[in-house]
Amino acid sequence: MAELSKLVRQLLQKRLHLSDVQISTVANDYAYVHKDEHQALKMVSIFSLLVIFLTCLGTFGLASFAARRRQKEVAIRKVLGSSRFAIINLLAKEFLLIIAISIVIAYPLSYWLIGDWLAHFNDRIEQTVWVYLFAAAIITMLTWFTVASIAFKAASTRPSLILRDE
Repeated sequence: MAELSKLVRQLLQKRLHLSDVQISTVANDYAYVHKDEHQALKMVSIFSLLVIFLTCLGTFGLASFAARRRQKEVAIRKVLGSSRFAIINLLAKEFLLIIAISIVIAYPLSYWLIGDWLAHFNDRIEQTVWVYLFAAAIITMLTWFTVASIAFKAASTRPSLILRDE
């Protein structure tokens, strides 16, 4: 490739008497045009990972607070014969309801905003629903596992230690 551009420069200098000829490839021109989109992609990726981490951390804190607040209820349910899985689902249910409400609000809005952003490109890209369903499943699983880790600890505590002061 370098030899070809050198040969073309020599030919242009010899035949057309042009001294400063800039030769570039289509791939380089295409990369230069989309340089801003690549930088935006890097920034969005970094901030998305940061948001996911902070959201999991916040969910972990809220789950810890909720489990601590409902410690006596969990102990009484355990004494009455409730399983650990039932206690975990009981504590996770309120978080999953919040996630469902946020998905119902955020996904139509993001579909509209991304569709508007994609409309400005020459190549048309259609949004698919499976991407949104996959994201919803990942968010739901992350939330459930975050809450379940705290709820499992609360459900594993001996009820006698919690209820002895009552």
